[in-house]
Amino acid sequence: MIDISTGTILRDFLSEGAVYSLDDDEIWIGWKLDARSASDRPSVQVVSPDFFLNQRSSLDCTTSRHAVVGRAELHRALERFQTESHERGEFSQTTREIFFEQFQSLARLIDGGRLAKGVPYGQLRMSAPVGPAWIAHRLCSCLEKESATHVYGIWDQKRGIIGCSPERLCQFRARENILASEAVAGTRALAGYAPGNLLGDAKAMREHAFVVEDLAERLSSFGPVQIGQTSEWKVPGLVHLKTPLQVAPRRGPNSLGEVIRRLHPTAALGVYPRNAAGRAWLEEAERILPRWRFGAPFGISRKQAENEENAEDFSCVVAIRNVEWRENDVRISAGCGVIQGSEVEAEWQECLEKIHSIRNLLDL
Repeated sequence: MIDISTGTILRDFLSEGAVYSLDDDEIWIGWKLDARSASDRPSVQVVSPDFFLNQRSSLDCTTSRHAVVGRAELHRALERFQTESHERGEFSQTTREIFFEQFQSLARLIDGGRLAKGVPYGQLRMSAPVGPAWIAHRLCSCLEKESATHVYGIWDQKRGIIGCSPERLCQFRARENILASEAVAGTRALAGYAPGNLLGDAKAMREHAFVVEDLAERLSSFGPVQIGQTSEWKVPGLVHLKTPLQVAPRRGPNSLGEVIRRLHPTAALGVYPRNAAGRAWLEEAERILPRWRFGAPFGISRKQAENEENAEDFSCVVAIRNVEWRENDVRISAGCGVIQGSEVEAEWQECLEKIHSIRNLLDL
């Protein structure tokens, strides 16, 4: 049993560490990061590619030390490392015009019948020193919120990402041989929300249906797909539509990386249908406004019993509702689903609502 409250472990963790929610209460933490070799088969792998799955930009790693701890236990251990100042940083909104450009180019593709949906995005930025106390405060803020979201993150002394995602891309338990995913799309602010409004919104349901169709098509390569009932999913500050999907693979997936390559990016953060026009639009948006890890996969894979060489459990979220930094350059990103009939100002306001929820989640 590892005592995570010891100063040495916490200092190592906050200097160079990773975190991932396994379920409502259990949190996996790792520290002393090591670059992952393709020939290695470590007990735990952290998988964090960029949005375009560019291996050169990957943060994939193993950790020299790791533990599974309770949510409350980790929060208590981190509290004394928080920054004394709880003032929010001063962000400057710099990308409204770029968002509008993304929207207009996407709308032309949709009106021309080349796409049915896409996800433009915007950013808030600030310059701020990031250190162990700053990281501890962001993590504590995440852990204080409802466990409906999945806490995740990885960082070293120069760059990192911390977030609370409402969307799990995939989860696989080898012993059960069930590969699960979920479609999460459609958004409303939680304040003043009347239950049932999203389920009764034809536009939101149509946008959500594209995500379900896209995921079902991709999952079908593993076997027959079961699609669950769509419901309203309340997370801190927001309400989404959510539909569970699962498949019992005819042949278990070889790795988390294989599933990511088949599923990512879903229509919740990418485009629908997946075609050359959509790929070109995503790449042009990236050229104009680098998205860093916004919307990328983030997950962990854990080996099971030593005598079951190929038995691995893995879980992966979509990296949204986060803050990311490189040196002192700190950014928050948010996107919105655009389909036929979407209005640019309304979509921009949705982005701002999501950014507001992220600032509350992370106390920024």
